[in-house]
Amino acid sequence: MRNLRPCGIARLSIKQTLRPYAFSPGSPEPFAGGKSTSKKQAISTNAGNTSSIAEKMRPRKRLAAGRRLAWLLLSLFFLFSAPSQTRAEIITTLPPLAGLIGLLDEQVHADCLLTAGADPHHTRLSPRQAEALRHTRLLVRASRDDGHWTRLEAAADILDLWPDVSHAWLNPHRVKSALPRLAAAMQRLYPSRREAIAGALKRAESETDHWWEQWQKTLQAFRSDGVIMQHGAWWGMMDAAGVPVLAVLESKHHGREHGPHMLEHALETLRQHPHALLLGDMHHNNRALEWLAEHTNHRIIYLDALGTCDMPWPALMQSNLQRLQDATP
Repeated sequence: MRNLRPCGIARLSIKQTLRPYAFSPGSPEPFAGGKSTSKKQAISTNAGNTSSIAEKMRPRKRLAAGRRLAWLLLSLFFLFSAPSQTRAEIITTLPPLAGLIGLLDEQVHADCLLTAGADPHHTRLSPRQAEALRHTRLLVRASRDDGHWTRLEAAADILDLWPDVSHAWLNPHRVKSALPRLAAAMQRLYPSRREAIAGALKRAESETDHWWEQWQKTLQAFRSDGVIMQHGAWWGMMDAAGVPVLAVLESKHHGREHGPHMLEHALETLRQHPHALLLGDMHHNNRALEWLAEHTNHRIIYLDALGTCDMPWPALMQSNLQRLQDATP
């Protein structure tokens, strides 16, 4: 038989079959629709497609650039609007010391190195706080309570109110004795307000006398049976008011309690003093004291020896006094 070939159909090469749109220079490019375009037309078409893609990409680029600008502006806002300790003229180590400064000049805002909720016995200054100390004009501290803190020597001027008495700000008499030195330091910083600070000092001394009288009246109810404390912060005030401190459950190593023998001794002491008061501390673990309260039915209250940096000293004394008055038999 003869080999039959389809008539009227040109044979295509393998290259033409696999690349139907390939064309040689100077020849027309075949298109699916049967039409052909020149090389210039193809280049023009590709350029148009590229231009169309670029047009689509421009909004995305503008959006990305806008986001970067927004983040930059937001970062600058928080950088310059957030309070910075480097601008503080007076810095205190502990919150109650800042409250004493407010007694002498309400216009002065002192920053505290002890952050809210932190334990003063385990505080380490951050690099930012150390940098703030180098720029402050006055650091007010109580070295009996913050003596283990490092980097405090970076401050140019340091006023140590109580180098040898622990938690002295809880005793109005000790506060009264320290106020003149604090007022003198503030008058050196603000000579234009010297007279105003002197007047505030007289009022503050009268106010400390008032608080001493109020605390004496309230603590009179506990002079017969005494108190047992978890932490020794209030020991100085209780001793000055004539209230026996029967035991302190926390050992000299801060945060560690005495052993079971101490608990047995405290339990026997409470049996001999049925009206003794248990004093817990809002900034310490009170587990041992709460165990005693559970097994003896003695009253337990929680006092706050530190307060907050923005709490005036009279408010700190009033809040603790109110808790004692509520527990008075």
